[in-house]
Amino acid sequence: MATGNEPDPRMVTDVVPGGAAHRAGVRPGDVLESVDGQPVQDVFDYRIMLLREPAILSFLRPDGSRLEMAAGCGGDEAGSGREAGEDDEDPGLSFADPLMDHVRRCRNKCVFCFVDQLPQGLRKTLYFKDDDLRLSFLHGNYVTLTNVDDRELDRILRYRLSPVNLSIHTTDPVLRVRMMGNPAAADLLPALRTILAARLPVNAQLVLVPGWNDGEALDQTLETLLALTADRLGLDPPEPYPGIQSIAAVPVGLTRHRSSRNLPDLRPYDRDSARDVLDRVDRFAARCLAERGSRVVFAADEFYLRAERPLPDDDAYEDFPQLENGVGLVARMRQAFRTGLAARKRRRGRIRTRPGSPGGTGALRQAPDGRGILHLATGVDAAPLLSDLLREAGSVYDLRWSVHGIPNRFFGETVTVAGLLAGQDVRDGLHGGLSNGDRVLVPSVMLRSGEDV
Repeated sequence: MATGNEPDPRMVTDVVPGGAAHRAGVRPGDVLESVDGQPVQDVFDYRIMLLREPAILSFLRPDGSRLEMAAGCGGDEAGSGREAGEDDEDPGLSFADPLMDHVRRCRNKCVFCFVDQLPQGLRKTLYFKDDDLRLSFLHGNYVTLTNVDDRELDRILRYRLSPVNLSIHTTDPVLRVRMMGNPAAADLLPALRTILAARLPVNAQLVLVPGWNDGEALDQTLETLLALTADRLGLDPPEPYPGIQSIAAVPVGLTRHRSSRNLPDLRPYDRDSARDVLDRVDRFAARCLAERGSRVVFAADEFYLRAERPLPDDDAYEDFPQLENGVGLVARMRQAFRTGLAARKRRRGRIRTRPGSPGGTGALRQAPDGRGILHLATGVDAAPLLSDLLREAGSVYDLRWSVHGIPNRFFGETVTVAGLLAGQDVRDGLHGGLSNGDRVLVPSVMLRSGEDV
């Protein structure tokens, strides 16, 4: 049950009209208490329990009375004793929390935690630090495994959901405890072996901090992770074994608020230290490509920008397994842009163009309909790439454009990605540069997920 002012996460918030639950009398405000007399721990339990033949759902109503209904999503199952389609309709319910449980908070005190570096006065949800293994499956979150015991880990693994996204950072137990400020961080490898022995694929994240877990410590981490093969775990190699399917090296993000929050003094990556990381990553990636046919180990786009090295070709990112960590975002955008541009060129006979005119800042062209300049607001990192891509588009699109690489004043200028630009930074960065008829485009990553804020 919920405590304080929080609603019970199993409280019904929506009932599909005409659905099984609606016909049974279930209404918003009712709370799911049990299925077949057993309490429901989370959405995974709920969905598994619905496979029973049929399941009896019990609800507590706001007036204190109880309501029961029969439901199930199992269909025709051997030994079920019922025909296919009988009582197998989904109840049609939405709950106060999609997880149907309170999200587990992070118990770590990571030396690099971005949330700890936030200024005061932001909306409360930004200060909440989750570390819930279940969200790894539902939303792709990366988790540390420091708040999961063996019993809970076994329960989750029985659901066979994948991939498992893990924040590793280092496989050295002493260093991991030091970086994460939690003695439980030392227990990573036993839990990781349990997950891999269950034959579930794992995506690993390494947030690298200069002088902490890069250099030789990074080599040791990659050696340890790549050594977790089927034969080392006592598994039968002929059977498919996904193992560690990708490892992402990500640079630490530092804001200008660290000093005011009395946090340890950390430094960002510069050109030389970023190049050292790339050299190590590329060495392991080449080995994996030769041995496994996949790079496995990738570096975030920021490392290439810091190192002043060209980003790899699109195919080097394979199926883009680590986009959430900024690995291949630039390549993916470049790929999508050029694909769309090529399709547009095939139809260029219907487009008013001025071939040979380069376009772009410094060589702006008036659009045929008299509209003003198209301003693209982005982070400092992405600005050069966007300028290059728009020059490529100059032979197709007859417009005036200007790319603005906007410094991040809110978090500090060491934060250079577009997704962390605040609205006030965009406003200040464009101030005085707009005229009547001008338009401004911002990348979707600047917006709150699913909204236009």
